[in-house]
Amino acid sequence: MNKLIFLSLLAFLTFAHAQIDTMQDRPDLKWQTIEDKNFQVIFPSTSESEANYILNLLNYYRDPVNGSYDANLRNWPLVLRTERAKPNGFVALMPRRSEWFSHAAITPIISSLEWNQSLAIHEYRHMVQYDFLKRDNLQYGYYLFGEFGQAALMALTAPQWYFEGDAVWAETVLSDAGRGRNPRFSTRLKAMVLNNNIPSYDEFLGDVYTTKIPNHYVFGYYLITRAYNIYGEGVWREVISNAAKSPVNPFTFYNAFEHVTGKSFKDFFNETASELKNEWKGQVSNTNTIYTEYDQPINSSEGLYYLKKDLDSFWTLYKDDKEITTLDVEPRFSKIDIRRKKLVYTQFLPHFRYGYKDYADLFLFDLKSKSTKQITKGRRLFHPSVHPSKDQILAVEFEQDFKVSLFDFEGKRLQEIKPFNYTVAEAVWHNDHAVAIAFDKEGMKYIGKLDLITYKFTPMQKALRNNVYNLRVADDKVYFEADDDGIINVFSMNLSDGKLSRCTNETIAAFAPFVQDTSLSYVEEIGNGQSIKSVKLDCSEVEDLHSNYLGNSPSTDYHNTEKVAVDDFYKLHTKKHVTKEYNELHGAFKPHSWNFFGGRGLQLGVSAQNYLNTLSSNAAIGEGVNENGLFANLSLNYKKFYPIVSFNLDYQERANDVDQWSESFIGAGITLPYQHRHGLFNSLSSLTVNGGKLEVSERKTARSYELDDEGLLLSSVIFQTSFLKDRRFRELIPSFGANLQAQYIDASAEQTDTFSSYLGYAKLDIFTPGVLANHGMKLSLSSEYRTADPFSYRIASPAESINNYAFSRGYEFEYVSDWQKASLNYMTPISYPNHAFGKWLYINRVYTNLYYDHTKTSIPQSLNSFGAEMFFETLTLRLIPLTYGLRYINTLEKNENLFEFFFNLDLVY
Repeated sequence: MNKLIFLSLLAFLTFAHAQIDTMQDRPDLKWQTIEDKNFQVIFPSTSESEANYILNLLNYYRDPVNGSYDANLRNWPLVLRTERAKPNGFVALMPRRSEWFSHAAITPIISSLEWNQSLAIHEYRHMVQYDFLKRDNLQYGYYLFGEFGQAALMALTAPQWYFEGDAVWAETVLSDAGRGRNPRFSTRLKAMVLNNNIPSYDEFLGDVYTTKIPNHYVFGYYLITRAYNIYGEGVWREVISNAAKSPVNPFTFYNAFEHVTGKSFKDFFNETASELKNEWKGQVSNTNTIYTEYDQPINSSEGLYYLKKDLDSFWTLYKDDKEITTLDVEPRFSKIDIRRKKLVYTQFLPHFRYGYKDYADLFLFDLKSKSTKQITKGRRLFHPSVHPSKDQILAVEFEQDFKVSLFDFEGKRLQEIKPFNYTVAEAVWHNDHAVAIAFDKEGMKYIGKLDLITYKFTPMQKALRNNVYNLRVADDKVYFEADDDGIINVFSMNLSDGKLSRCTNETIAAFAPFVQDTSLSYVEEIGNGQSIKSVKLDCSEVEDLHSNYLGNSPSTDYHNTEKVAVDDFYKLHTKKHVTKEYNELHGAFKPHSWNFFGGRGLQLGVSAQNYLNTLSSNAAIGEGVNENGLFANLSLNYKKFYPIVSFNLDYQERANDVDQWSESFIGAGITLPYQHRHGLFNSLSSLTVNGGKLEVSERKTARSYELDDEGLLLSSVIFQTSFLKDRRFRELIPSFGANLQAQYIDASAEQTDTFSSYLGYAKLDIFTPGVLANHGMKLSLSSEYRTADPFSYRIASPAESINNYAFSRGYEFEYVSDWQKASLNYMTPISYPNHAFGKWLYINRVYTNLYYDHTKTSIPQSLNSFGAEMFFETLTLRLIPLTYGLRYINTLEKNENLFEFFFNLDLVY
């Protein structure tokens, strides 16, 4: 049987589970839509008010966001996902849309803008970029291959930092906040600049493993902004327009920049770094030998507790210098609290099936017994605070909207508090009531008192755009971090009269304050990460938090523009649009991508997917190149409900010099996925059942194991499960865990029983740590058995692929009735060179794998080999992350020495 069609059927029968897409919402959500000529918002029926506000925001910002591009804008659909635990949003193609996750500004990393206002500028700027880039020669990528072709050429035309940096610039200059006015956004870059450790451009692009560098949002913003400042608001429109004329040239972006500005991009980058060095002033310490992060210092009578993480560890709780326990926490999204030997924290957990629903549940760690207990289930909770004397926890909760909830230590919700006209972002205990940070409908923040009996929130300060955060109460004062003249400092507020005081005077930032008696502990930003700093409490009175919180340094004023406030927030919140029921199938069969050639020859192939990602399809019709026969294929995947259902049709006319015949296949499958997380371990499992029928017309030249005027009933069962520990930043493979694949395929001939066959296959991977940090060991055990009769139907081995050796490395695969294989791999890092060879190749890590393979077959024979593999992790052409490999093989039976070159090793490990 022809290998191409057989491999396509094998993929349907055996490997569908490897590409399981679980990114859907719960099926019981009722979807509605509102739209106008510019936008369509698709949303659950419970979020109609938010959807109207979003549509109004998008239209409010449509012209200003497009101002510097003047793009020919098309209608954009937007899907509002309302059940995610973390705030986010994105713009994507295939299909063309934006998706926003309902949330609020519970963390200052986004800036002090109202959450949807921030997305309305930032994500819409991406929509403008996408529409503007569909021009010149880049547009032919769309005409030839649809949105896939457009996306591919966009990735070649402009680096990711351009897209994100330009969007951050837009959210800053078109509002009265934005990340460009948020000193937290640039703290790491500022620390590296003041420490005279500015990364090279290739290090920014390709990342490094020797420290933590700012992401592409940060350095992108500063590069984008400086070009706007020097060359004017039209500079990036001209650069991108010019680059789009040569989209297949990997250096088109840099050539276009030099063409438009008259300056090489290398010089521009170096000048930007020098300018930041000249404008940022001050000195920072550098006490960390390895990049280390600290967070949440909490002083008690037992000692100083804090969180710590470096490049080779997870977040770990310490007391003084003693390690207590490793925690699955993300303190940038949610604080921790410790009182009376109890640690309470939030852990993010997945829904077992639906990727667009997840949780942030409370966990309680007993510092005395060292035991951990999950006390809530299926909630979204943030910033827990333990009562000073009662077994009660206060936390911000997100259900349909935000509120404050009160829990006991067993996780029972005792009370819900939702103050009128305010959304609480953070709350901490103050006696039997609370002190909170809340914001109004304009996103303006307030610090005040929250009465847990009357539910009344009473602001104690004026409305703020200041990024106040990290509340801690001591005596009758609340301590917090806030923006201060382009720096982050610790402040206090007297809860009796509202008087403010500044308690630190840092060069870059002071985070997460905690006061015990007369001692203030906080996290200080330094040259190579952070450190815990404890000083005598010494605060000086200040007038307010809004007069000079921004300053004029690059941290908050690199853009050189005035703040722009929204004219009328009330109108944005109250204007209503006509709501309609949303048809789930809308756009489901509208092709987003297409192609004109495939694996079998010339074809017209199309791909489609609905906006809710519950239905996707692929279809093709064409003529084979080698066999000059018609072929057609249709596949559907329906993913709305718990079982994922797939359907496949395939027809092909075949011919050789003396024969003509046809092959047809029809099949269906059901997949049951399951996802679970326990501590630092993530588990993914699936059970897939497939069935189908293959029919082949009469053939004159069929081999003994090929179909001839015969029908074959095909069925398979595949089970896959994994339980793997998260990888630390520099780990090559998981330090603990296992993968298991097991499958059985049955092929029953309709007419000739002896032609029937079967195949069973299983593979187990076991991961353990190596001798030193970031070393890892992987033991792989695999086995296969099949029908022994050589004249029965031959089922291709699931282990056979162009990327892996099915048998021991160095030996070709043979069809045998059964075989067993054991492979031992030991991986270790060699170096982190961070070296660029001009603009062509940047190497950031070199590592090796020592291996021994043993295979035993039914012939019988033993196939053994050992050797070494060397990997070079790179960014190639400043665009493509590729890992190149060299492999040495010694085949013990033949005593041959073989050498191989390969790349893209993520296909192997």
